[in-house]
Amino acid sequence: MITTPVLEIDKLIHPNGLPARLKVERRIVFALIEHLQNVGFEIDSVDDGYDDISVHNNAGDAMELIFNLDYANLYFKNKQGNFHYVSLSMGEGTDMISDWSYSHDDADGFGAAMDKFDTEDYA
Repeated sequence: MITTPVLEIDKLIHPNGLPARLKVERRIVFALIEHLQNVGFEIDSVDDGYDDISVHNNAGDAMELIFNLDYANLYFKNKQGNFHYVSLSMGEGTDMISDWSYSHDDADGFGAAMDKFDTEDYA
């Protein structure tokens, strides 16, 4: 079992502890971030629907923003500065990853990395 960051937003909204279904989503997002960082993509920002908020490759900062929203786009960039996004829909459990972007030829491997990530591994 992976250990996720303790989020301030969770302490405020769920002072008696997170329900199991929400713990699953935190594990999924944290594991996704680690997975993509391990293959060369860093977190750039979170799009909250109004603004892109820089998170400087910090999973905890990204998760604080993500789990204060119903829907968010998480932007990653490769070493060359090319961007990709992952769309997240909170409240959907293992189906929370609703979309992601990658180039047609997947030259940097983002699409392949996303194909290898299975949310069910963290349920």
